[in-house]
Amino acid sequence: MMLALLLCLFVFSSTATQLEARPQSQETQEVLEQARQRLEAFERRGYRSLVPTIRNREEANAIGKEALEILASPINRLPLAAAKENQAVWKLAAKAAVLAQDPLRAALVAAHFLPDSDQDHALALDLRQLSFPRAIELAEKHRRACRSLRSKAEAGDATAMVQLGRMYQSGRGVFQDGKSAMQWYRRAKSAGNIEAGGFIASLYGSGLGLEKDEEEAEKLARAAAEQGSLVGMTVLSYLYAFGPESKRDLKLAVQYARQAAEGGYDVGMGNYGYFLLSGTGVRKDEEAAFHWHKKAAELEVNFACRNLAFQFQNGTGTPKDLEQARIWFEEAAALGHKDAFLDLANLQLYEFKDEALARAWYQRGAFLENVNAQAGLGYLFHEGKGGPRNPSAAEYWYTQGAEQGNTTCMRNLSLYYEWQGKGKSSLKKALSWANKAQQAGHPKGKEDAKRIESKLSSAPPLAMILFETSRKQKDRSYQHGLAGRTLDWSDPNSKLPTNLPGEIFTYPRAARSPMGIGWGGSANLLGYELQMHKAPHRRFTLFGSYSDDRLKQRFEKFPLFGDGEIFHPSFVSTSKNRTLLFGQSKSIQGKRRGDLDICAQYLDFNGQSLWKNPEEKSGMYWVASSPFQEHSYQAMADEEGGAYVVYVTSMGDYRAPSWISVQRISKEGQLLWTDRSSATNAVFAHPSYRVASPKMVSDGEGGAIVAFELRKMQGDGTLGDCDIYAQRILPDGSFAWGKDNTPVPLANTPFEDDQFDLVADGEGGAVMVWRLNFLDHPAAIAKARISGTDGSHLWIEDNGSPTLGPNLDLPLSNPKIGITSKGWLIFSQATTQDEQGQEKHALVYFPIFRDTRHTWLKGDPDPAGNRPLVRYKVVSASSYDVRNFQVASFADHGVLVVFELAKDDAENAIMAQVIDQDGDARLKVDGKTRPWIIGLLQETDCTSPVIVDLYQ
Repeated sequence: MMLALLLCLFVFSSTATQLEARPQSQETQEVLEQARQRLEAFERRGYRSLVPTIRNREEANAIGKEALEILASPINRLPLAAAKENQAVWKLAAKAAVLAQDPLRAALVAAHFLPDSDQDHALALDLRQLSFPRAIELAEKHRRACRSLRSKAEAGDATAMVQLGRMYQSGRGVFQDGKSAMQWYRRAKSAGNIEAGGFIASLYGSGLGLEKDEEEAEKLARAAAEQGSLVGMTVLSYLYAFGPESKRDLKLAVQYARQAAEGGYDVGMGNYGYFLLSGTGVRKDEEAAFHWHKKAAELEVNFACRNLAFQFQNGTGTPKDLEQARIWFEEAAALGHKDAFLDLANLQLYEFKDEALARAWYQRGAFLENVNAQAGLGYLFHEGKGGPRNPSAAEYWYTQGAEQGNTTCMRNLSLYYEWQGKGKSSLKKALSWANKAQQAGHPKGKEDAKRIESKLSSAPPLAMILFETSRKQKDRSYQHGLAGRTLDWSDPNSKLPTNLPGEIFTYPRAARSPMGIGWGGSANLLGYELQMHKAPHRRFTLFGSYSDDRLKQRFEKFPLFGDGEIFHPSFVSTSKNRTLLFGQSKSIQGKRRGDLDICAQYLDFNGQSLWKNPEEKSGMYWVASSPFQEHSYQAMADEEGGAYVVYVTSMGDYRAPSWISVQRISKEGQLLWTDRSSATNAVFAHPSYRVASPKMVSDGEGGAIVAFELRKMQGDGTLGDCDIYAQRILPDGSFAWGKDNTPVPLANTPFEDDQFDLVADGEGGAVMVWRLNFLDHPAAIAKARISGTDGSHLWIEDNGSPTLGPNLDLPLSNPKIGITSKGWLIFSQATTQDEQGQEKHALVYFPIFRDTRHTWLKGDPDPAGNRPLVRYKVVSASSYDVRNFQVASFADHGVLVVFELAKDDAENAIMAQVIDQDGDARLKVDGKTRPWIIGLLQETDCTSPVIVDLYQ
């Protein structure tokens, strides 16, 4: 049986105001104006938009709570009569209470607010729906009592002073205010009231309106108890029962509680009833507990009301009576006991079988941050019980409870992402919460995690391939557009698709740089750079699609942002159906022409901008802006809905120094590391060096690993050899590697180390490949695995000559890494010559298995016990020229590689091949291993392919 913890009037609040019975001063008017400003953004949209939705609840609650705290002081100074001249203040409080979604304060405001217009009546209705009739009834009763007590107290009645202090301490009839309570208690004590000292002790014990000090509380309570104070005895009883372990004495706790109860103190009665019901420090006596709980409950002790309700519900010490249980739970809730809202919800759901009323009570408890109420509310929203089904609301309330450590919410959130979400990203979230539930002790966590891991490994591979199209017109101009198709190779007997793609958009000299992001295959956001007729203005355009073989336009926006140029766009998926859009901007809002900056915007899956800032007229938020050039950026999601951005800042042309900077932006659009100035966020900055090509991967712990190319500027204006350096950035923006936070070298051979690619290794470090450009030998591809701890090389034997193909006798370039469940696939272009001596490029790859660190094929060992070493495998080698290839990793489904295939006398085509986790090509044509044709359009070149993982 659940028992309420005795409170002894230890009410917790951070509200701290002064009691001053005087007319509104200039200071009060300024405070009221401050509250109005907090509410202004919501008032501009009309009152009905005040009621928070799931989308704006956090922002609305924060504004409402802040406004209520601001208003507490002027409200407590007002005359307690609900006079018309005070209604402007109460109207502000009403709006704040609706925003804050606080059922208890809503009741207090509703008791004072006198609506006199249709809008005000609507506001009053929402207050009453947020609260409930009994709470408002008691608030009105307590307001009248406060008015009477204040008159008597100001006339010198010490007993009234104490009772008025209790009203301020408990927040009945007024806003809770520990400092005002202390003022009245001290006045009562000076007037000779012996109970006032005990109440002062209770304030020290709870820390309401002053710093908590249990030693001072005990000292004052003991002094008051020695003078016969029943309140002092009650405080001592609480400290002996629940105070520091070294001072606990249950017999003394019961003794003091009994004395206070028999002396007629209401909280003492409730405490003594609790001891009798639980058998704490005394023989259990349920009937006696019922007697004392009922007496205390009739005197409005909220925890006694709740314990009395439990006794009626369970038939302990009294016959079972569910209706009486409901009445007393509701009384406890109306008197401010926050757990009673959950009790009422459970009673309605499991005893009265009323799902609609259960949902209403769970919602009020959830508003008051009861994690079990949040779990119950999420369940009802998810199952559609007691009202319409609302998966988004279920996700929201499960998340609220899970983040506070509730294991039921953790598991329910895991199940929600597993069954309600779509794609690998949802399954990854499901697995993360299942693991957290398991670690927190939920018995089903391990079983859930195992099942989700199995699903994650078998999620269907589904990708959309976008590419540019270019068709020459009669006037020798070119018509540019975009085309694309989806690709699913989960069936091992997949055949070459016959329905080749059509074009999505065609504009003269227009569409460039296609990009996209997918959330489970059904909600996709695609986009491109739009070159306007009047060059060089470039805008960014969005369009949406479904993920079948035909791209279906759902919406279109162009131009999307501002009057200047937005180009080189990229998406970063941060949460379900949310993405951060990044881009470079130029010549916006009168900036010096040629000045490049980096900007961002937060979008939903409909392409709607979620960040609204009237100061940013371009529609984008600045991530990096300085008098120099910010460019060559890369963005990566953090683990909190925002993103990291790494970029280069250049001071001028190739002879001027440049540096690497990093920034973190929150999901609210706030820059978390200093400001927009790139110099203050520099990973590496030196006047004698130039940097280039930054890349970033996750370190698996909420931070990032950043790598970049570095060249020293020589005295004659030339640049020295290229090396590759790296730094690890922690979530707070500090650096983890190198002496004095100096980046560590990843590749600094005597030759050119450039054209690198970087991926996370899944264990906090990274795997890197790069071109090793020898002076007297064809360029090779080198590999290294980097420790997340200090940036050192883990493949020690690779440090001297870490090459993959030193005997290929063909120059290799532009390496890229794909990830499989067994290791990595390294792709590279190999330069060859055709029969006419013209230079062509083939596409080759090297499999690296995680357990060997080397490039191996499947096969039996040779007689010496060695497995056959593989130099390379070929994806495509013909008289055609391989250009612009991209790779994307799909776990157990292998790595998808897409490339442009060109021939002098024919149109460029887009091709695709899948390399599985064993290093074998998977796609076949007529039974033979060959790439699939993805894009081949008559009299049209297909170029610049992009892969969109629809199940990321």
